[in-house]
Amino acid sequence: MRKKLLFWLILIIILFGSGLYFIFSDSYPVVLVNYRIISARDFEKDYTVAIHYYQSLFKAYAEDPTELNSKEIKLEIRQVTLDKLIENQLIHKKLKELIGANDLQNMVDNKIKEIIKKSSNIQKGVELVYGLSLADFKERILIPQAEREILEGQLFFNGEKIDEWLKEIKSVAKVIVLIPGFAWDGEKITIK
Repeated sequence: MRKKLLFWLILIIILFGSGLYFIFSDSYPVVLVNYRIISARDFEKDYTVAIHYYQSLFKAYAEDPTELNSKEIKLEIRQVTLDKLIENQLIHKKLKELIGANDLQNMVDNKIKEIIKKSSNIQKGVELVYGLSLADFKERILIPQAEREILEGQLFFNGEKIDEWLKEIKSVAKVIVLIPGFAWDGEKITIK
């Protein structure tokens, strides 16, 4: 009886500790896409990048960046960010099926090397426009963009267009939104 009690006590402590870890490290899911997790950490990082990008854009065009502080604008940017993360997840999954993880990684690496080779002062530009280090820029922007371009090429060879493919795959994707204020309508994230 005592061993059983000790077992349950240890299990509860482990579960409680794991729960605290997920909450405080922002590892908890905000969206499930075909049962794959998009974490709060990834969502917040991409949202922050989007805000920084729009602030840079507003400053470049002599617009007032405080307009980005309105609740409506912030909600719209969150909505677009969630949509983009869902698309990235669907594209990545399809490419792994078509090409395989290793070949995909090689193709993505080659595309990124080409981009970096063409840009002489990319680090400074990335920091200025996106507020990111080059490593974070690769992860948040370049890898998803490279994967999208690779899939676009694969679909083109099959006579398909990526926008049509995305529309079709989104309509059958199992998307569960766990973040309050947003919902999935079968095509995109909507604001409740």
